[in-house]
Amino acid sequence: MTIQLNNLKEISEEIKTQDNVGTSNPVFVLFEKEKVPTDSDYSDDYYYLDADADYTELDNEKDVMEHIKDQDYIETCDLTLKYELQEALETENYYKFEELINEHFNIQKIYYLWKLEFQQFFLTNKSAEAYLKENSHHFSHPLIVCKSLYRNEEMKCIRAHLLK
Repeated sequence: MTIQLNNLKEISEEIKTQDNVGTSNPVFVLFEKEKVPTDSDYSDDYYYLDADADYTELDNEKDVMEHIKDQDYIETCDLTLKYELQEALETENYYKFEELINEHFNIQKIYYLWKLEFQQFFLTNKSAEAYLKENSHHFSHPLIVCKSLYRNEEMKCIRAHLLK
């Protein structure tokens, strides 16, 4: 079901009654978050990438261990490697864990930054949410952010007119 604000009166009423999230002259901006590889010193986070399994992304070390088991990689390992991997995971020795998977599997740790790519601009959060619901198939990591129209006199004038 699409929420439509068909006229300026409806938009005006929504602006007056919506949660402004503690922001003066708020507008709502839809971004698509994109992972951009970077150096570990500058990263927001990381994931693991298995190049042998159609470049499968794995969120953390436990996911890597489960993936290794699911892909039957562990069946080709000797008992010593199985034990070392499990011990490194249980003792949270992630440096050792990474060393082992780099040496024995084609799985790499990838550090990344989130890059925000502008998609759409909305006067109301309701419209932003409705747009995202209708178009979610176009986004893998959407983010709606409330921003202020600080020092944007043109947009503040339009918003003020809608509030009358």
